[in-house]
Amino acid sequence: MSKNFNNINTKKTVVYPPVGIANITRDLADLVKPRVSPSIKTINIHSSAQPNSFPHLGTLTILMSAFAFDKHLKETLNFPVNLKFEYDNNSPAEKIEVDGVTYSKMQIQHEVEGTRCDKHFIKKFEYLFNYLVEKSGVQYHGRTFEDFQKVPFVRQKLIEIIKNDAFKSIVSPSENSLHIRFPCPQCGYADKSGVFFSHKEIDDKLQLKSKCFEHVDTEMILDTNATAFVDFNTPLMDTIQGALFIEDDNKENAISIMYDGGDWSGVWGTNVLESGLYELGYKQPEYPLHFYAPIVTGK
Repeated sequence: MSKNFNNINTKKTVVYPPVGIANITRDLADLVKPRVSPSIKTINIHSSAQPNSFPHLGTLTILMSAFAFDKHLKETLNFPVNLKFEYDNNSPAEKIEVDGVTYSKMQIQHEVEGTRCDKHFIKKFEYLFNYLVEKSGVQYHGRTFEDFQKVPFVRQKLIEIIKNDAFKSIVSPSENSLHIRFPCPQCGYADKSGVFFSHKEIDDKLQLKSKCFEHVDTEMILDTNATAFVDFNTPLMDTIQGALFIEDDNKENAISIMYDGGDWSGVWGTNVLESGLYELGYKQPEYPLHFYAPIVTGK
C-alpha cells in the first residue's frame, strides 16, 4: 500500500488513495482481526464468477487477489483461512424477445464442442485455479449454482423472500419485482425478468407460475426438499448467499468474508445485500465482512 504520490513506482506499486478506509488502515488484516475471538476456528473467503467465457482480465484480477488475500491473512493472523468459490453457472447463454418480454436459456442448457457450456468454461477456470494453488499454496473449494439452489436452507429463504413484498423494492427498486424463473419443461425457455411470475401458498410450499411464449402456462412446486431447478437473479442470490454464510459461520465457529470485484462496491452492499439480510432477520454484527478487488481500467 502506498500513500505518498510523490514517491510512486508506477510499474510495481498498487496505489490506494489516502482517503476513506486507507486513511485509517495500514493493513487489511487489521479490519478482520477484531472478529477473531477465541471461539473462532477459521476464516472463509467467498468469491464468485460466471463461467460463461474464458476468465477475462477482471476475473483474473479478482481471483488472483483473492488467493493473495487468503495467503496474507493466513500469514499475518497465523490463522486457518479457506477460499470458497461459487460458479454462477445460471447466466444466460441465449436470449430472445417476444412481445416485449425477454426469454432466455442458461449456460447449462447449451453445449460447446460437445460439452455443456458452463462445464467447458469451468475447465478453464480450474486450470487457472490449479496454477494459483501451485503458486500460493492456498487451497479452494468450488460449488455450482445448481448445487447451491438445491440446499434446503436456500429454498427456505427463497420462499420467505417470495412471501415478503418488502423484498421487491430491495432487489429491484426500479421494476419492483422478483426475477425468479424456471425453464419451460417443453422448450427450456424461461421468462428472464419474471414478468409473468406469480405464486400461490400451499402449506409450507409454494406453487410458482409463469408463462412461456409458445407453451403458455408453466408451473413448479418450490419446496425445501424438492430438487426441481429454480433460478433467480444476482440480488436474490447475493442476499441468500449472505444468509447461508451467516448460518454456516454459526455452525462452524467461522468468520465469512465476501470478496467481489470493485465494481460491486458502494451502494450495492448497503442497499441490497445488507437491507436484504436485515429483512431476513439478521443483525449487523452477523453480516459477512466485505472486501473488493482492485478495478482494472484502461484507455
